[in-house]
Amino acid sequence: MTFSEMAIDALSAEIKSRLSPKRFEHTLGVVRAACDLSRYCLPDKLYELKLAAYLHDVTKELPLKEHYEILSRSGVLLAREDMDTEAVLHSYSGACIVKRDFTDLATDDVVSAVYNHTLGSPDMTVFDEIIFLADYIEDTRIYESSMAVRKFVLEGMRDGCTSANVKILHEACIKAIDNTILHLIQSKKAINSKNILTRNALLGKI
Repeated sequence: MTFSEMAIDALSAEIKSRLSPKRFEHTLGVVRAACDLSRYCLPDKLYELKLAAYLHDVTKELPLKEHYEILSRSGVLLAREDMDTEAVLHSYSGACIVKRDFTDLATDDVVSAVYNHTLGSPDMTVFDEIIFLADYIEDTRIYESSMAVRKFVLEGMRDGCTSANVKILHEACIKAIDNTILHLIQSKKAINSKNILTRNALLGKI
């Protein structure tokens, strides 16, 4: 077994200890999806993408108070709209915990992907986009909207066509954001401005 395989096995066990069985199954789904997207879009980053996939929801199930405490101790200042949206706080607290508890694994790419995996960012990298999209299309997601985007990706990407695959990645992220925005509208919930800014930035890439 190589060093990287040992590190992945140890990380998987640690993440499993921090999450409920259902959340860990989702995490494994994100790992699988990230590996598929890495093969088509960023093959030289497979190991780091696995790390980011395992770590992306590391604080997902913490109480709200703990998110605020982690962010406060780390000196992270968030916009009011982020602080008011409980569902996105784990992205920011998660990035802090990655840097605190997983120092040896906390590359800039990994931390950025954890930080941006829920709302995205106008300056997302391809690495960021892979974790963002993997979280949306992983195979335990049985929502019609998620399955449709997964089908779009799997039917469109081809081995050896990296540039074309990255374009499909951009388009799939836009579809995921569109679905999220539509759901928020139908639920009469606020739309975080990062969703809009990320979507506009992705449109400029295709």
